[in-house]
Amino acid sequence: MNEKRTFSRWKKRLLVDLLVEGRTASGFTWDISHTGLSISSQYVPKVGEKLRTILHLPNGKKVDCHGTVVRVRRVPLALADELGGSGFCLALGGYFEDYSRFLGSLK
Repeated sequence: MNEKRTFSRWKKRLLVDLLVEGRTASGFTWDISHTGLSISSQYVPKVGEKLRTILHLPNGKKVDCHGTVVRVRRVPLALADELGGSGFCLALGGYFEDYSRFLGSLK
């Protein structure tokens, strides 16, 4: 299969707060890029759902960002250790300056 990615991805584990219907769920990133986040979480939204997140950067900054769920992964709890757990991919819906600066520092 041909790789169609335009931007690099980095394996980074960052805390993510997921703001869902007035509640907050949490998760961690599997990997990150300029265009999206791959997130491990017990909360798995539906494909196409618009989602607001707060990404906790290592320098203590919190980046409020939003996007659309483009892929989901559901793994039974009994297989989570072996297969990596449930989660989803979020296509970012804009430019987030602090996030972009953080990615620039990874190069």
